[in-house]
Amino acid sequence: MRDEDKTKQQLIEELAEMRRRSVEALRESEEKALAITESAMDAIVVIDNDGRIIYWNPSAEKTFGYDEDEALGKGVHTFIAPPGYYEAFKRGYAHFKNTGEGGAIGRTFEFSAIRKGGAEFPIEISLSSFRIRGLWHSAAIIRDVTDRRLMEERLLEEKIFAENLMDNTAIAAFVLNKEHKVVLWNKACEELTGVLSADVIGTGDHWRPFYPGKRPTMADIVIDGDYRSVPDLYGTHTRSPLLEGGFQAEGWYENMNGMNRYILFEAAPIYNSRGELSFAIETLQDISRRKKTEEELEIYKSRLEDEVRERTLELMGANRRLEEDIRERKRMEDEILKMHKLESIGVLAGGIAHDFNNLLSAIMGNISLARRHAPDGGRVTERLVEAEKASARAMDLARQLLIFSKGGDPIKTVLLVSEPVRDAADFALRGSNIGLEILVPDDLWAVEADEGQITQVVNNIVINARQAMPEGGKVSIRCENVVVGQGDIPPLQEGNFVRVSIGDEGAGIRPEYLKRIFDPYFTTKQEGSGLGLATSYSIIKRHGGHLTVEAEPGDGSIFHIYLPAIKRKGIAGRKEEKRLFPGRGRALVMDDEEIIRFIVGEMLEEIGYHCEFAEDGARAVESYLAARSEGAPFDVVLLDLTVRGGMGGMDCITRLKEIDPGIRAIVSSGYCDDPVMASYREFGFQGLITKPYQIEDLSKILHEVMGAGDPAEADRER
Repeated sequence: MRDEDKTKQQLIEELAEMRRRSVEALRESEEKALAITESAMDAIVVIDNDGRIIYWNPSAEKTFGYDEDEALGKGVHTFIAPPGYYEAFKRGYAHFKNTGEGGAIGRTFEFSAIRKGGAEFPIEISLSSFRIRGLWHSAAIIRDVTDRRLMEERLLEEKIFAENLMDNTAIAAFVLNKEHKVVLWNKACEELTGVLSADVIGTGDHWRPFYPGKRPTMADIVIDGDYRSVPDLYGTHTRSPLLEGGFQAEGWYENMNGMNRYILFEAAPIYNSRGELSFAIETLQDISRRKKTEEELEIYKSRLEDEVRERTLELMGANRRLEEDIRERKRMEDEILKMHKLESIGVLAGGIAHDFNNLLSAIMGNISLARRHAPDGGRVTERLVEAEKASARAMDLARQLLIFSKGGDPIKTVLLVSEPVRDAADFALRGSNIGLEILVPDDLWAVEADEGQITQVVNNIVINARQAMPEGGKVSIRCENVVVGQGDIPPLQEGNFVRVSIGDEGAGIRPEYLKRIFDPYFTTKQEGSGLGLATSYSIIKRHGGHLTVEAEPGDGSIFHIYLPAIKRKGIAGRKEEKRLFPGRGRALVMDDEEIIRFIVGEMLEEIGYHCEFAEDGARAVESYLAARSEGAPFDVVLLDLTVRGGMGGMDCITRLKEIDPGIRAIVSSGYCDDPVMASYREFGFQGLITKPYQIEDLSKILHEVMGAGDPAEADRER
């Protein structure tokens, strides 16, 4: 083959290879372009010269809801665009077809589109036109901007909210941008500065209300970050250091709405989402009134310091007097503490005494009945007498426990205290080697007191005196009238008192024991309950009086009893010897203790009464009604004041008085903590008997109550 032919052949082969490579490159380019469009996040739609869809990528399927088979060949303006956009679309499409030569020309715009199912939503389209074989085609890159629109709307709402919030807050504030221009000047700022927002928004004249010349504000400093200018800017004004990018300062400003005001400035930066400084906000508070108040307070402080210095000497003198008052108050507090100790044990003591009295009532009642039927002078009688003495001692202990209770109120009569004092002292010293001296003035005032309780007090004190003088000695008792002034003897109020002073010649009382001598259960004796003096203290306190002691080791002791005095009238006589008063009639006994009902019934039968019984007030009312209806009414009722779990004597007498206003009723109780026991007549009772009691006590109270009127006459009145 000729060289020329070889050269042509090689050229043909090279051209064929180049064509093959071009075809492969074109195919590879098409595949890459297809892969890009198929995987694009935005919808890509290609439209031919007639406006029909010739390409529809997977993102277009997701965006509009139509798959490729449904979309291809459809007119885009009728397929995804609302009907109202048809004419606008034709004009725009014609513009893209007829503009430019030999190159793609594009434009981005937004309008609403229609999804499969008819839902309208906002889209952003980037539209480009190009020619293929002389025909115009268009490619649209479409993005669903629903979320962006919602975000823009939310940001707009937040902006409006922030502007409204700032504009309606009571604190004056303005905001500067990075160019030191005012972008917000709220109403409070207008009122404070006298500058309208319309005159300052968009300008840099925000300094005018604060300074006579053009000087930056704190917000300017926050934006510039040039904190070195702060001392020059504020001069003698108070300022704080940088606090997380903000500043605080305060001072007097004359050019503030025509007035001299003291303003507190606070400035802080505002950062965007990228952490970049975008704005600075400054708040202004008029604290002129507070500043003036502070200045006035400084003046007052100076004056006060002068007054304090002047009064220091006075206070030093007062301090000495106060120390004396404190010592006096300490004595009073000791007395109060002593009373509180007694009250703390009172609740327990009252409950124990009540149950103890019920048992003693049964014991003493049985003993008194047995003694009446025992042969005179026999061994049985002797044993019963000893048992009765032991019961009497137990009764004294129960009486002391009752005085500790919250009640224990004395049952008072008007009397001369000298009589129970003499009786108690004689009894306590009987058979001893102790002498007794009693001094009583002829004009001694009377007192209103419970004679039994006063006897108990004197008995306890004299017994202590007897025990303090085992080798013998003398007890001296002096009764006298005294007038107590305010504060003379805490805790007594001013007024007239009868003082009973009981002195002995014993060893006295050690100082460490003196403060505890009236404490419950405190005793220095091997034999003793420690209740005697505590009981005495409680008794006198409940009489409105006071009990004190003077004692020195080796010099004996003197106890002083103070009782409120009254005019001498209606003074009680001497006690009578106990005897049995026989009687007759029908009696109703109400008590919740079976043993009490039994022994009281035995006593009443012995005295001469016929008895019926009820365990509570409700049953007593029923029995009383039944007896009246049967024509055999009761002549007297004996009611227990306290009934566990049932109607007690107080409610019962109220019901019985409604049935029979002339009823004869006696109240009985082992408690002394009820006002009924001290004022029983005010509650409808004619008599009172305190547990425990003997048959002679019961017969006497029945004799007194039944003697108040003839039972037969009372029956006729009913």
